[in-house]
Amino acid sequence: MASRVRLESSSEFDLIDTSAAVFDKAKKSPESLIVVLFNIQFPERGTIEGKLKLWRDGYQNKGVQFYKCIISRGKQDIKTEFNIKKTPTFVFIRGGKEVDRIEDLEESDVNVTNQTKPGEESNDEKKLKSKLNELCTPSSSVDPK
Repeated sequence: MASRVRLESSSEFDLIDTSAAVFDKAKKSPESLIVVLFNIQFPERGTIEGKLKLWRDGYQNKGVQFYKCIISRGKQDIKTEFNIKKTPTFVFIRGGKEVDRIEDLEESDVNVTNQTKPGEESNDEKKLKSKLNELCTPSSSVDPK
């Protein structure tokens, strides 16, 4: 039997623990971009989750909704349903459908050493911001093909 996702109180991100809850959020706000961060409960300081907390307000002002799903070892239905293989993974949902994901972050690769200098953005930050900017672009500004 699958174990439930362990939820802890967090004022940082609204927590979400089932795929039904994710798609319910998307259904209630079909035009909004829903970003679900699948990550461990307590990530280390200086990781992409901590950095996202510093600059996410600008995206929330554009209607982006951020949620976190705490991933633990063992079987979890939501982990299987979203095909989560490693953490952190970001899944982007709009209109009830997954539109993109980022799962190949350097911080999750034990073979990559972070060479980011203080005050610089990491490659992971650049990748996440680039994807958010791309997905926050109104679809009306895209040329139909």
